Amino acid sequence: MNAVRDDLNPKFVFFVPFAGGDLTPANVTVQVDRAIAARCADQIAAAPPFDVAGDAAVELLGSSASAATMRIDLWLEDIDASSCTWGFLCSSENGCVPYARGERTLVKLDARSHRPQPWSESFRRTNADLLRDFHAFA
Repeated sequence: MNAVRDDLNPKFVFFVPFAGGDLTPANVTVQVDRAIAARCADQIAAAPPFDVAGDAAVELLGSSASAATMRIDLWLEDIDASSCTWGFLCSSENGCVPYARGERTLVKLDARSHRPQPWSESFRRTNADLLRDFHAFA
């Protein structure tokens, strides 16, 4: 999928099958990582191997007990030399019922030395359309 611009900001919309049930911060982080991987699949495949380390801040907003599909809206809050922070909102398939929101910060690491490594210009250029203009949760 391509980036979608709403009235305020760009976002990448990703749909993932979801069994519903108890939503935990760890489960949300796994689903958000799947969305990030889908967005960045072409850039990651074209780049030399690297590792990624990161942190997640997840705020649970409601239950997803009956959800069969989860919608993940994803955007870039910030990108610097070797790290980037993705903002996200997880919701029902139609986007009307929020389940969780938060941020996922990733640091690109050299696969051998495990030291921070700069993002490629291709990664920056490809994801520039997702850089948030208005920094607040919508």
